[in-house]
Amino acid sequence: MEYWQKHHQNDLITLRDLAKIPIPVLDQAILFAFGKDKAIYNFSIPSQLKHYIDFIARAGETFKYTETGSVGLLEDKQVIVLTSRGGIHKGQPSDLIIPYLTQFLSFIGINNVQFILTEGTALGEEYAQQSHAQAQKEIDLIINKEIMIK
Repeated sequence: MEYWQKHHQNDLITLRDLAKIPIPVLDQAILFAFGKDKAIYNFSIPSQLKHYIDFIARAGETFKYTETGSVGLLEDKQVIVLTSRGGIHKGQPSDLIIPYLTQFLSFIGINNVQFILTEGTALGEEYAQQSHAQAQKEIDLIINKEIMIK
């Protein structure tokens, strides 16, 4: 983050570490405040991320309903998703995270999405280190590309 901020001083960066500062669990009071009567639960992503998605998916704010279906309202945004996995799932039927997040982000209008994966972190220290190094290279490429554009 420090490197990015140094080279993109005019960018507004929002860092959300949902493990360090989790959002409140959706309880009856919060659901009532948002006018919702139930949440949708699944097993594909961490509950903190699911809660975050539930908080930002707001009709009239991040998407709207039209006669032809829903339309995302967050166009011209870029999202970079950094994720780690104990196993190797990219391109496999077991990869539920990338399709799920891609669909959700598209639903709210965000179609410029990049995923940087650290996979195989449970497959031994050497494999985990290689995966981390590859992810760091991908991060560096994105940062350097952005610096060259500006």
